[in-house]
Parts: sequence; C-alpha cells; structure tokens
Amino acid sequence: FDSNELKIITYLIKNQADYIPLNSLNNLFEQDDLTENYSSTTKRREITLNAIITKLSFITGINESDIILYRKNPDDKRMKEIKLKENLIQTK
Repeated sequence: FDSNELKIITYLIKNQADYIPLNSLNNLFEQDDLTENYSSTTKRREITLNAIITKLSFITGINESDIILYRKNPDDKRMKEIKLKENLIQTK
C-alpha cells in the first residue's frame, strides 16, 4: 500500500463503526504546497479507493463489492457515505 492508501485505510479503521461522508476523504489528499481543484482531488480519491478495494479483496478473498459499504446520507440524499465492512481489519 502507498502512503495515500494507508491514510485512507487508517481513517476508515478509526471510523469503522460509523458511516462517514465520502467527501471527507478529500481532506486526506490536500497538500499544503499543492493547490488542486475539487475534481482532481475527487479523481485521486476514487482511484486510490478502488486500488484499496482491489488489494483488500485479493488479500482477504472477499468480493470487492463487500469490502466497503455505501449508502446515501439519511438527511441529504445527494451525499454518499462509506464504511469499511465490520471486522474486516482488526487492530491490536
């Protein structure tokens, strides 16, 4: 896993019990010396998230569609939320 993938995995593990807004992952990609537009950041987030899903699926043998759970925010249906499947990764 590269550094961006590890940032996302760590963030998902810390929030494993709750659904988090998908766009909250964008903050993990922001760099002080680099100014990117929203669509570039979103594209990098999607590419990184898909790489994580593929790698975790390969390592665990779980279907890619079962690694990350998606839902629409109950209050604002325009917002997507994600959550790492419970008990997929356990920390000590």
